[in-house]
Amino acid sequence: MSTSGGGELVFPRELRARLEAWARESYPLEACGLLLGRREGERVEVVDARRYPNAVRERAHERFELAPPDLMAADREARELGLSLVGTWHSHPDRPATPSALDRAAAWPDGVQAIVSITASGVSEVEAFLGERARPRERSSTPQRAARNAGSDVGGTVRR
Repeated sequence: MSTSGGGELVFPRELRARLEAWARESYPLEACGLLLGRREGERVEVVDARRYPNAVRERAHERFELAPPDLMAADREARELGLSLVGTWHSHPDRPATPSALDRAAAWPDGVQAIVSITASGVSEVEAFLGERARPRERSSTPQRAARNAGSDVGGTVRR
């Protein structure tokens, strides 16, 4: 998918498969973690992911939170590898891979947000959203899906 005036998101198939496996292991609770990669201008390349424990206990089937020590450890590791933290990922048990109101409010302004939709039958979809498209804009707008299930390594180009 291409649109003018936006950024390109590269999200490898192998990485998507790893997120799916982690979501299956955590079901029916939300799995979560961080995405490591490179940023070159408007292009974001996700090259690795880390899984961290969900810091939410009481509503872990519908919410996630990353603990500050995990964020600091991931940032340190990314820098040691010559990478940056480029976003977050989490699963949506029994819900679509569309950012919730809480997801949109917490989205990093220039970051990637990957969401794995999973049910008892397995993973139904994986979506990745780039930057402001995961955040609320106006009532009629919906987040621009940057990486879809199609499986290509280049997820797509999105408008910011």
